[in-house]
Amino acid sequence: MVIGQNLLGGGVFSFDPFSAYEAGVLDDPNIICSGKVGSGKSTLNKALTTRGAAFGYRAYCPADVKGEWTAPARAVGGAAFEIGPGGADRINVLGTPIQRPASFSEEDWEETTRNRRAMLLEAITERLMPEGRELTPMESSALLYALTQVLRRDAQEPVLGDVVHELFNPQKDERDRVPEGFTRMTEVRDHSQEVGHALAKLTQGALGGVLNGKSTVQFDPSLPMLTIDVSRLDGNRLLDVVMTCTSSWMESALQDGTHRRRFMVYDEGWRIFTQHSLLARLQHNWKIARGWGISNVLVFHSFGDLETAGDGGQAARALAHNLVSDSSTVISFRQSGRAVGPAQEMLDLTDTAAGLLTDLRKGQALWRIGRRQSLVQVTRTAREAAIFDTDEAMVKHGAA
Repeated sequence: MVIGQNLLGGGVFSFDPFSAYEAGVLDDPNIICSGKVGSGKSTLNKALTTRGAAFGYRAYCPADVKGEWTAPARAVGGAAFEIGPGGADRINVLGTPIQRPASFSEEDWEETTRNRRAMLLEAITERLMPEGRELTPMESSALLYALTQVLRRDAQEPVLGDVVHELFNPQKDERDRVPEGFTRMTEVRDHSQEVGHALAKLTQGALGGVLNGKSTVQFDPSLPMLTIDVSRLDGNRLLDVVMTCTSSWMESALQDGTHRRRFMVYDEGWRIFTQHSLLARLQHNWKIARGWGISNVLVFHSFGDLETAGDGGQAARALAHNLVSDSSTVISFRQSGRAVGPAQEMLDLTDTAAGLLTDLRKGQALWRIGRRQSLVQVTRTAREAAIFDTDEAMVKHGAA
């Protein structure tokens, strides 16, 4: 795909993570894209995904915080779901947006789906606990037991509200036994209550009708682009949790065994750097990208964001740094001065290359593709300019 102009070697600059990976140029198809507001990140990622549609590639943005992906999605024949207060749609994050793929046995699909739900519930509940503390082993067991009980009654489409109810009212299993690991039901209740109150934050108030209840939308894998607009929730302190939930819902639809070439764009990625468990989910997705036929694209403002990921501790920083090391393509638009040091260290840049990062013009970026580096000016057509128009600055126009 044509991206723009090569400012060092001259001529046209083209890029395709899938073809490059197939040719052995890249070790993985994942992409990191960082830069200050107005530097051109949004334009590049919209160009990459809409132009990719002409090659048969599909693209997904599971959490469109600014509502700016709707026009590009519809321009290529895709769809945009709108959730939040006043939105027309609802996502059941514990539901399965696709039917069991033929490549999965019924038993394997059931296990895969259950593991996704359990992983999601643990990650978001830890974020919702007071001070974002980790669940104790007994609390984790109580949460998973509540999920198991709900699935026993409604395996097809359980909802968050059912899990919350089960946490507040734990009952013996169908064999009239106390769950494994506990000696009596009062013990289960003792370790369920705080977990239930934490998870209930997603079923009450402004978020009450957003993620809780049956889905009102259907995932269509044949569409070239699909996005979930969460802009109505911008400013909500739990937006990062909503983003994690919608991402999990959309990611589950891509476990279809088709191995199609697909972009998964995590826009405003800095919002989900706040919690160790959320970072761990991202790292899991990065590791399995090749098997799923996915190019994960993580977009954030500054490499300095990675230094303060999670609680700012060593483990959280290591997870954030691993996202960069597990991405063969790193695109650096203009950086603030304090971000240059972390960028130089993570990307092993020379002093000359690092010095460029604060002087890049709008639409210009330093690309690290495998072992190669290029300085690129992103271009777009007049039609793309109209479709991509956001608060971000205009970049240089190419031919119409």
